[in-house]
Parts: sequence; structure tokens; C-alpha cells
Amino acid sequence: MDPQNAQPVATVPAQGRLIGPSAAFGAAWRLFKQNWKICSAIIIVPIVLIVVLALIAGATAIFSSGGSAVTIFVVLYIAAMIVYIAAYAAFIDAVHKRSADPAARVTLGGQFAVGFRVFFPFLLVLIIEVLVTWGSAVFLFIPAVVMIVYTLFYMMTCVVTGKRGLAALIESYAIVRGRWWPVFGRFLFLALACIGLGLVYAIIMAGVSYVLSFAVPYEIVTIIIAVIQIVFQIVLVSVAIIYMYEVYMSLQATRRTDASVSAFKGWLIFFLIIGILAAIAYFTLFASTFRSFNNFQVPTTAVPARY
Repeated sequence: MDPQNAQPVATVPAQGRLIGPSAAFGAAWRLFKQNWKICSAIIIVPIVLIVVLALIAGATAIFSSGGSAVTIFVVLYIAAMIVYIAAYAAFIDAVHKRSADPAARVTLGGQFAVGFRVFFPFLLVLIIEVLVTWGSAVFLFIPAVVMIVYTLFYMMTCVVTGKRGLAALIESYAIVRGRWWPVFGRFLFLALACIGLGLVYAIIMAGVSYVLSFAVPYEIVTIIIAVIQIVFQIVLVSVAIIYMYEVYMSLQATRRTDASVSAFKGWLIFFLIIGILAAIAYFTLFASTFRSFNNFQVPTTAVPARY
């Protein structure tokens, strides 16, 4: 089934109203419960890979030294980031397919095939977004926040509609235009909900850890807490991504047909150029500082010999 041609049944209120935060959260939870197996499988792959790579990097640091250890660590880190980005794209595509057709065939291997297939377009859009954010941040906090909210759905757009490069960010602006504050409020709701759930989880796990410490060895307690932590992360990340997907589909279903994007495209290119210049300046300064640090020598003072 081609996800780009699918017509998902989004949870959108009637009369063209944008879905509310609580409704989006409820829809996200229901969709996760219906598809928890594939959602968990996709998310757990990069988590397990990062843990394995961390163990390999630790062993490398012990048994290797110098440039070889650094090279191995960099290669492993890049591999982990590639899988992480592919998993994010695979997750969005899986949610989109199951939202359109709950009976759609979705497999772990098939989804990662999709993720790796769109990896480079996905990466390009991500790099452009980072540079645009840097460029807007040069003009202080407010322009950066404005641009972040307008381009909030660039990854959803890249995966769902197949738009690439600047077109993905422009499409995100087109569906958000005229509803900046409602979108900001829904994103803020998600952020506060995640922080609140994280605090509640931390308090509960601190109590559980304290109680278990009296009856279970420390090593076993550590393993139990680690497993629970992974499960919590899987559920929280899954629901958060699906929540943003529900908001995205609601924006698509209620988008304005007269949204002009020419002015935004001009600002996007302007901030992109500023971001590229800022990145060049930053890395030039970093390289200069690094060379200066390597060439720095601690002055030594001759100590008179005593006879």
C-alpha cells in the first residue's frame, strides 16, 4: 500500500475545527494501543542499537587507544544516528498506513526499508531545518520560535506527502499559516505533558527502587529499573509522535486554500543563507580554537640546581 496515496481517517472535529490537545492525546493513545507491537518494535531497534554501540565503544576505549578508538567511536555514532533517523521515518509511515487502514500489512523489515529509502531526503530536510533555525536565532529568540512552529511538521510532510527540501518546510508553513498560536499551544501542551509524566515516573521509580533495595540485590534492581525505563520511553515517545501526527492530519484536513507562501519562502531562503554563514563562522572559530589549544605549551621555569 502506498502511504502517499492513502486517505487516512484522521480524528478531526467537525466544522473544520483544529483538533484539541486532549482529543489529539486521546486519539494518539488509542492508535498506539491498537498498534503497540509495531510501534514498540520500531522504537526499540535504535534503543537497543545505541546500548550495544555504547558497550562496543566502551570495550574499544579499553582495548584501543589514540586515533583508532576515536575513529571507531565516530563510525559507531554515525551508524546509530542513521538508524535513529530511519526509525523515525519508519514510525511515521507505519502510523500513517495504520491510520488509513487498520488492517494494512506493516512489518518491521518493511518499515525500515521505507525508512532507509527516504533517509537522504529526510536528512536533507533536517539539515535545512537546523540551518534555518540557526539563521533565525541570529536575530534573537522570537524569530527562531516563530520559524520553529511554522516548520514544525516538516518531517511529517516529508514522509506523508513525499515533499523534499525547502518544499517540505513550505508545506508545513502552508498548513500552519493563520493558526500559529493554536499550533504553539498544542505543542506546548505536549511538552508540558511529557515533563509532567516524566516527573511522576521519576518519583514512582524512586519509591519502587527504594522498596526493592530491601529485598532484591542491587544488580537485579538495576536491571528491573532499566527495563521499566525502556518500556516507559517506548510508550511516551510513541504517543508523542502519534499526537503530533494527529495534529498534522487535522491541519491538513482544515487547511486554508488561499494560503500564500511566497513571502515565507523568501524569509526561509534568507534565514537559510544566514544559517549557512553562521555554521561556517562557528566551525571556523572552533577549528581555530582547537588548533590554538593543541599548539599551546605550558611555559616552564628553570629551577636552579642545588649543590
